Amino acid sequence: MREAPRFNPLDIENLARSVADALLAQDAEPMPPREKFVAAGVYAIYYRGTAPIYSRLVEANRGRPAQL
Repeated sequence: MREAPRFNPLDIENLARSVADALLAQDAEPMPPREKFVAAGVYAIYYRGTAPIYSRLVEANRGRPAQL
């Protein structure tokens, strides 16, 4: 019987998956932020405006949690 590979949380693919999961679990926040902050990290911008050129982005972002 073959032994299952061990889970390595520091493997680059597992790290990337963890970062993506944490990012996507966050609610959307308004821009600009309500309070000033200094923080390193990964940020995503979800456009929800009405400019026709971005209509595909708006559709893709539909359903994202929001705290707007």
